[in-house]
Amino acid sequence: MTLAAQVLQLAQKYRDDTAAGLGRLVRIRSLSGQEREVNAELARQMGAVGFDEVTIDPLGNVIGRLGHGSRTLAIDAHLDTVDVGNPANWDFDPFSGEVRDGWVLGRGTVDQEGGAAAMVTAGRILREVGFDGDLTLLCTGTVMEEDCDGLCWKYLIEEGGLRPDLVISTEPTSLGVYRGQRGRMEIAVTFRGVSAHGSAPERGVNAI
Repeated sequence: MTLAAQVLQLAQKYRDDTAAGLGRLVRIRSLSGQEREVNAELARQMGAVGFDEVTIDPLGNVIGRLGHGSRTLAIDAHLDTVDVGNPANWDFDPFSGEVRDGWVLGRGTVDQEGGAAAMVTAGRILREVGFDGDLTLLCTGTVMEEDCDGLCWKYLIEEGGLRPDLVISTEPTSLGVYRGQRGRMEIAVTFRGVSAHGSAPERGVNAI
């Protein structure tokens, strides 16, 4: 059996375990800045499947490590979610983590705790197949992405000293494999003029 076939077979074997792990994450409300409990649960799951080292940095990011090779691959999933809005608009409990018809239901299942659950299973599979290549795998469960996009990795790089050779983001892509992204630029524009509702000059700033 090829390694790829073996990995696929194990992924299918642990399908229900992955779903159950995701359900446990979803059942913990984890708005931006309120991720302490979900961080602890992800760290517990990583430890349970045999990650070599699991730490939580001062900002709250969970870092699970496998291997100690010269090259570093990081796989990232942010653990915070946006709020649920009006609960009456949901036809199920957004924090149930229920598995129904092959789907895990709840806030954060796609964006992005599903990626975190998949990382745990990936580490479990690598441990089981005996991977010992010249690679360090870092699985990061990061914080405050919804409100402060980029702050978590700024901290990991500048304060934690992480310098991965390659990073895989588990942001949802409808199961497509995407390479890179267009990125983002923020521009502050100042306008000066006369208000349409009066003659007094107005000044406004619009962040795009």
